[in-house]
Amino acid sequence: MTGKPMPKTWMIRAGEGGEVFDAFSRGFVAVGWHELGDLTAITTVDAVRSLYLRTYPGEKAGKSSGAIAMLFKFRSMIRQGDQVVSYDPRSRDYLVGAIASDYFYDKSQIPGYPHLRKASWEGRIGRDSPTAKARNPLGSALTVFAIDDEVWSYIASTLGTDTTAPEQHVVEEKEALEES
Repeated sequence: MTGKPMPKTWMIRAGEGGEVFDAFSRGFVAVGWHELGDLTAITTVDAVRSLYLRTYPGEKAGKSSGAIAMLFKFRSMIRQGDQVVSYDPRSRDYLVGAIASDYFYDKSQIPGYPHLRKASWEGRIGRDSPTAKARNPLGSALTVFAIDDEVWSYIASTLGTDTTAPEQHVVEEKEALEES
């Protein structure tokens, strides 16, 4: 693939039970795993895996492989301009916007969630606004995952933004994850 990749759409959970959703609404998305330290210099899936397995040596393989994939996506695959959605289970709202920065590490911004990106929020939609077909894939328990074009179209049309789904850079994601 040549040139700049087209935007992708991501769901990034705001902690268990939406515990850091208020921090997200101030213009951030973040993931925890604070024990790992700064990932700025850790740019490959192999480097994330190595650091993760050293930091959490007794963790089961299934759990660690999922966490490694999410950390790698958050650190190295999400890009400025990608669409982002998060969910607040308390208000039953989705926060919808775009990624506004590269990855950065800051322990003070959201305690326990030091791996950050800035987000520019365009609006909120109620959980029941999208159809069940669009809403169901958003119920995944994963912390970070890609949202497909059809689901994004429903979200964007509900929000009243451009309903053209962003082109996914799936080939790049598939290749990166196959290496993991």
